[in-house]
Amino acid sequence: MALVSPGLQLTVTDESQYVPGAVGSVPLVLLATAQDKTNPSGTVAAGTTKANAGKLQAYASQRELVSAFGYPTFQQSSAGTALHGDERNEYGLMAAYSALGIGNRVYAIRADIDLNELEPTSVRPVGSVADGTFWLDLTTTDWGVYEWNRESGVFEKQTVAVINTTDTSLYTTTTDSFGNPVNRPVSNYGSIGDYAAVMSPNPASGQGNYYNSVWRIWKKNTINTWDQVGSRSWQSDNPVIVGTNVGAFVASSTPAANIAIEGIQITIGSTVTNKTLTDVANSINSSAITGVGARVVNNQLQITGNSLISGGNVTIAYNNTAGQTALSSIGIAPGDYNIPATEYNTYVGIPAWRETDNAAHGRPTGSVFFKTGAIGQGANFVIKKYNAGTGTWTTQAAPSYNGPAAALYGMDPSGGGINIAAGAIYVRHDIDLTGFGTFKPYVRRVAGQTKIVSAVSNPTFTIGNTFTINVSNPGNVAGETTTVTMTGTTKTSFVQDTQLALGTAGITHVLVNVEPSGFISFTHRDGGNIRLISTSGTPVETAGFGDTTIPGIIYNQAVSGYELGNWVPLVYTPSLVEPTQDPTDGTLWYYANSVEVDVMINTTTGWKGYKNETNDSRGYNLSSTDATGVIVSASKPLTQVSGNSLVAGDLWLDSSDLENYPALYRYTGTTWNQIDTTDQIGQNGIVFADARWGTDGTANTVSDNMPSTVSLLTSDYTDLDCPDYRLYPRGILLFNTRRSGFNVKRFVQNYFSADTFSIDTFSPSGSYPANAKVVYNNVVYVNISGSTVPGSAGAPSSNQNWAVLNTSTWVNASGLKDNGSMYAGHQAQRAMVVAALKAAVDGNTAVREEQYAFNLVAAPGYPELIANMVNLNNDRANTAFVIGDTPMRLAPSTVDIVNWSNNSDNSTGLTTNDPYLGVYYPGAAQTNDVAGNAVVVPPSHVVLRTFLHSDNVSYQWFAPAGTRRGLVDNASSVGYIDSNTGEYVAIGVNQGLRDSLYENKINPITNLPGVGLVVWGQKTRNPSASAMDRVNVARLVNYIRTILANVGNGFLFEPNDKITRDQLKNIVSGAINDLVSKRGVYDYLVVCDESNNTPTRIARNELYVDVAIEPMKDVEFIYIPIRLYNPGDIAKLGK
Repeated sequence: MALVSPGLQLTVTDESQYVPGAVGSVPLVLLATAQDKTNPSGTVAAGTTKANAGKLQAYASQRELVSAFGYPTFQQSSAGTALHGDERNEYGLMAAYSALGIGNRVYAIRADIDLNELEPTSVRPVGSVADGTFWLDLTTTDWGVYEWNRESGVFEKQTVAVINTTDTSLYTTTTDSFGNPVNRPVSNYGSIGDYAAVMSPNPASGQGNYYNSVWRIWKKNTINTWDQVGSRSWQSDNPVIVGTNVGAFVASSTPAANIAIEGIQITIGSTVTNKTLTDVANSINSSAITGVGARVVNNQLQITGNSLISGGNVTIAYNNTAGQTALSSIGIAPGDYNIPATEYNTYVGIPAWRETDNAAHGRPTGSVFFKTGAIGQGANFVIKKYNAGTGTWTTQAAPSYNGPAAALYGMDPSGGGINIAAGAIYVRHDIDLTGFGTFKPYVRRVAGQTKIVSAVSNPTFTIGNTFTINVSNPGNVAGETTTVTMTGTTKTSFVQDTQLALGTAGITHVLVNVEPSGFISFTHRDGGNIRLISTSGTPVETAGFGDTTIPGIIYNQAVSGYELGNWVPLVYTPSLVEPTQDPTDGTLWYYANSVEVDVMINTTTGWKGYKNETNDSRGYNLSSTDATGVIVSASKPLTQVSGNSLVAGDLWLDSSDLENYPALYRYTGTTWNQIDTTDQIGQNGIVFADARWGTDGTANTVSDNMPSTVSLLTSDYTDLDCPDYRLYPRGILLFNTRRSGFNVKRFVQNYFSADTFSIDTFSPSGSYPANAKVVYNNVVYVNISGSTVPGSAGAPSSNQNWAVLNTSTWVNASGLKDNGSMYAGHQAQRAMVVAALKAAVDGNTAVREEQYAFNLVAAPGYPELIANMVNLNNDRANTAFVIGDTPMRLAPSTVDIVNWSNNSDNSTGLTTNDPYLGVYYPGAAQTNDVAGNAVVVPPSHVVLRTFLHSDNVSYQWFAPAGTRRGLVDNASSVGYIDSNTGEYVAIGVNQGLRDSLYENKINPITNLPGVGLVVWGQKTRNPSASAMDRVNVARLVNYIRTILANVGNGFLFEPNDKITRDQLKNIVSGAINDLVSKRGVYDYLVVCDESNNTPTRIARNELYVDVAIEPMKDVEFIYIPIRLYNPGDIAKLGK
């Protein structure tokens, strides 16, 4: 005691220790769902995000669960038929939802996999483009091209074909008169008279140049080449006048017939012989009249003219009477004939091209009216903008104008541009102001004032140099122009001279200054346009306003000047379909096409395309095998696909046996022999591996057309990761899992990199065989020549048949079985889900922590997870019981059940025996999902809820089976899924089947007449015969482990003496005695004294409590022998 002087001190000793009750039954459910699902409130279900994958979460109600994961999803066909056993069905979520119907807590771990990525499709996944991406929808865009017909007086709407520059075979690149690249359709594309639109050269180049990224309209001319509409060659192809008389001639006369074209005298007749139309055309052409030509088409004379003719028309006259007669016989009247023309205008400004509108006989047929604006079926440029938040494209307004000034006036007539929002779009037409068919879209980079700052800080000018300024004004298109003359050499003088010129011209809404940064700036207060043109010297360029890399500065070649404004060329994607980009790294693709097969064969020199081997290890000439490759048929082929006779070496894939895909057979010349897909070492075996995507490695595996498997038959190309042929015997086959279908692939960006693979560095002294890969400056190249090529200085050249290797590709993600064959079809889908579930539990540390109290574990639908769940339970000191499934496709056959239970094929069966594991059959049960649809679920869905029900009405050491505690209330029937048809088959599980199941430690779920569905067994997978081979005993031990662990923790660091030992013994005895009273234990003994706590043990800081229990055994076999007696005999027995 601590008292020194008289006083009082009270002490309290707590000797009220007791055993706290264990937590009620709480399951841990391992599950897989689609990613980023929507919950009932319309928001993203947080539990389904990638960020929360693999995390242990707890839910106390069905509402919480659905808020986190959305409703359980079960797949249906397009006709609304349930797809039973579909690997994308959310079995675990459905089981957790059902469990929370009678329980108050469920732990869940969602695997890191998106079940939506396992949707069967032949379409490769793509990634969404960035937010704000623009797309010119070429499918719905209308170019507004109308061709004039002088004879009918009608503008005829033209269909304009679109050539996308991604297909380089459809165009050639030349240059225009300014030296700009121009893409012209190739001559073998289209027919005479067709129209086409081609971009020159692409949408991303030359942001500051009017002429780059321009859409140009072309027409195929009479000599089968393409002319740009509006060009002189196009004008010369559309005659100004056609002689009306077919097959006419000019009769001989004295003097000879003489006419004049553009005032130049031409003799078209003769004094001695008649002249044909060809003679007449030759006479006109030999006169070399500028802009004029002649030809004979369909036996009629055509005279042409282009813009080189002054005045814009061709004047035809006769010089003598014979000339007048000649023109009359040809069918041409003398007069002025307009040359072909183009015109841009809206539907209200239709060109006046009739003869009655124009004295020069009107415009000739072939002239083109570009109708701007969507009204009246005019030009309608469908430009869409992507919203990443909603995942949708929104069409943007895109009116058409002939320049920025017109756009400012059209879009903001009174404000001059100040009111135009950032992001507004217009399409500029006739960009060079020559009447050519050209279009280019622009976007408003900012709203408000226009301010452009140069990038030259200390320019030096030349005195006397001049430049003009044209500025746009609100309310008109023309704007105002003034000239600036340099009086000094500095930027200050540039500003002063410009300010003076602007002030003199009364232009007050444009400012020029030297910025604090030292750079010169122009500001248009109304957000308008400023055009600068050097007229003497280069003062504009010297000041830095010729730098088209500065946003808002655009070079206008038509005027040799620079446009300063808030318009910049639109960066967009032109395509017929919605733009996409490569999928994100790791994206999955279940390529569900089972008939796309690429098979190679091993030779003494390497893997070869199947038809390239003329003498395989069996002596077969495979070049004569089926031209389509592997014959895919549901029955044994009698001929090749073409109808030709079968030859030795033909391959057949049995499409009726998709469960064992690929069921391959080889024709010997007389019979079909099945290829053993588990043999990877014999000449008649087959290897499954990624080998190649295409024939040379250059194809984009996402956006390019998929190489046909037929083309691969004669290609020996292999990728860098193809198996080394030297490790396999000659004659063995290679099933290419990269290009073939019916498996799950994963997209890997930059997969074939020099960092991952050993690739030779390109050397001038090297020699490289066909298909060789080399690296130069971190770029991988492939030799596509088909033969050996030498090295060279510099980078590998396309002239030497080197091409850049496509390094991003698809790899086989679903993998191989233990026997070396591939996972295919639904098994491939399943392999992905199983791998993700295993990773979620095996690598999870949180779920192994003691503070998370659960005592049941299930992975509904996935018996493959049994071993992983048992390992988890072992890590948690076996404080839980594992509920295991049997396969949903396991038929009610004793042989099949025994084989699966004993893992007879060493691959797909049950491999785990553990006293804390119970397995249940049948593998499927029918119930209704939350939407009321009939769905098929695994047995753990039923058993998990049955366990919880049993624990609610009794204790966990009571058997969760039988008619009292084993009744099933969340299923209407039990059965299995037929592996051939995919249909659910309900069964009753008769006595014979139940016997087989029980003998193999599998608990049946059966339908008892008058009772209904009931769990009818409680065996564990205990490897030996003991009390632990029953569920109730195993769960009793679970319970005891849990409560005694809690008790023991309370005595850690206490003195190891009799007081402590007695206290601990009393508490443990009280706990076990409670189990006796609750029918969990028959009898028990607890020892904790000097007999089992020896000095040696005490010295080691150890304390032992030995507990012996006799667990309560349940009644499983009731025998009632009945004996028959005669009347009166029983009474005698009683005496």
